[in-house]
Amino acid sequence: MSRIKGRVSQEILGRLRQQGSLIISPDSGRFWPQLFQRLFPKEKVPGRVVKDSFYYLKKQGLIAGKVRERQVHIHLTPAGENEANQYRLRNLKVAPHKTWDKKWRLIFLKAFDDQVKRRRLIKKMKEMGFYALAKNLWVFPHECVDEIRLLRDFFSL
Repeated sequence: MSRIKGRVSQEILGRLRQQGSLIISPDSGRFWPQLFQRLFPKEKVPGRVVKDSFYYLKKQGLIAGKVRERQVHIHLTPAGENEANQYRLRNLKVAPHKTWDKKWRLIFLKAFDDQVKRRRLIKKMKEMGFYALAKNLWVFPHECVDEIRLLRDFFSL
């Protein structure tokens, strides 16, 4: 059950990151079912798991909620934003293509001041399937502009 809760917690963080915040009316006795349906409209996840995941995220300081105008506004904290970005980076993959357009994409890495950041970036690029031609020159056989932008933003390049 804890594995499901962990996955649900990560999904909640990811969806809050995409949507910015959630606004739910607490007046009806259906607060948790409403919240569950907003986040997981097509999925079969037990409501109790979603509720426990929200309590866990709040306890960890990753989400916060405020009551304004008789509505509950749930949003990510800065720590929650960081955790959601980490989750997105861990799951980042280049979408597979059926055919190759016979073009190689070249990625040049600038000199890094922070060697830890450089090692993490190179490790992630290897996981994604990039090939090193030289120390600071990498190639990839498919379109990857969005993924490179995400890596650039995450590593503050």
